[in-house]
Amino acid sequence: IKKIALFTVFYGFLWLLTCNGMLWYGMPLFVGVLWLYGEAWSKAKWVYVVLALWLLMNCYGRYINLTLNSHPLLYAGGLTNEELYMEQNGPGTYEITIFLNKEDAIHDKIYFIGSYTSYFIQYNDARIFRDKTLDTYACYFKDEDPNVTLERFRSEGFKYILFTKQELRPEKDPNGPLHRQFEDFEIFATNYLEELIYRDEMILYRIPSPEVSRSDT
Repeated sequence: IKKIALFTVFYGFLWLLTCNGMLWYGMPLFVGVLWLYGEAWSKAKWVYVVLALWLLMNCYGRYINLTLNSHPLLYAGGLTNEELYMEQNGPGTYEITIFLNKEDAIHDKIYFIGSYTSYFIQYNDARIFRDKTLDTYACYFKDEDPNVTLERFRSEGFKYILFTKQELRPEKDPNGPLHRQFEDFEIFATNYLEELIYRDEMILYRIPSPEVSRSDT
């Protein structure tokens, strides 16, 4: 019992420290708490200490999270509007979302690079293909001939590419392989894609139709 209690407390600490108290990441913790409740609630007083410690950790974690990241609570309470809330999630989020949810674009497929929050995009379960670190691009779509690369995107039905750089943060070396892979894509995008919306943290590109594709000059 004590081993399970120690695991529950330790996992709870990691959960609050790294996952900001998100429920779906805390399932092992909840299972441990339920097991302790069922097995030892009436047999040992230290179980009360474990549960009290978990409750304090949870309250502290949520307090810190809401202090550092208060905009969801302000939006839920009606103190901020939808546009401001979305922009606080990432500059350009509102404008890009409005564009991708327009009637003439709502069924177009999106090639999604990085870790941009896609909750706001309608039909995101069917429209979005995620390539967080450009591995699929490097292994399948990329070709020495950029026109072949464009045609591969078109043949898979993609109309837009949403590009962000959040996945570069873990790699500290600016000359590392992941940075080089992203820089390689940026060169391709600058020369052969149509830039629609530009922000420091995200860029929305349109894949041009064959008749308007830029030549490699």
